Amino acid sequence: MLALDNKLVELVEDIVVSYENQISAVGAVIDSTYHMLRESEAILDDANSQLRQALASRSSLRRKDFDSMMADLQSQQAEKHQVIRETLNRFVQEHKESAAHLREMVAAARSGEMGDFRKVLGEIQTRQGEAEGKVITLLKVSQEEHEEIVSEVNRLLGSASITAQEFKATLNKLKCRQSQFN
Repeated sequence: MLALDNKLVELVEDIVVSYENQISAVGAVIDSTYHMLRESEAILDDANSQLRQALASRSSLRRKDFDSMMADLQSQQAEKHQVIRETLNRFVQEHKESAAHLREMVAAARSGEMGDFRKVLGEIQTRQGEAEGKVITLLKVSQEEHEEIVSEVNRLLGSASITAQEFKATLNKLKCRQSQFN
């Protein structure tokens, strides 16, 4: 029986090491996600700047009015990006805590206190699956929103005779779509 317990402890140690490696990989994905968010913001800022200039040069909308109209949309995007950052940080922190908990269980098992590894592993996997689903959904929704905004801005920029009314209508459409995503 002792040999079986030792094998189980060794198996759990291997799982913990693998788990910690996965946490490092998730950290790399998060870093690339942060990079993508910054690039996304830069692309949108550039497109907004071009749109702002186009509307101002055609005398159909003052820059100040454009900035005022865009403020709400940009604020919502900034809030969503912050939620993404916080969610990803929480996701990694939960994984680190799970790995630490498993390490504690291994240490306890080595000192003769056998816990129910299967139960703990099952609980951890369930929590991680739920958290992963939330993160993936959040990232997909954010990407869809961003793509729609960039597409609409590019459509407006491609229009030879963009007007303030067309811009306002597009802005209202985007605000409605954002409320649907929430």
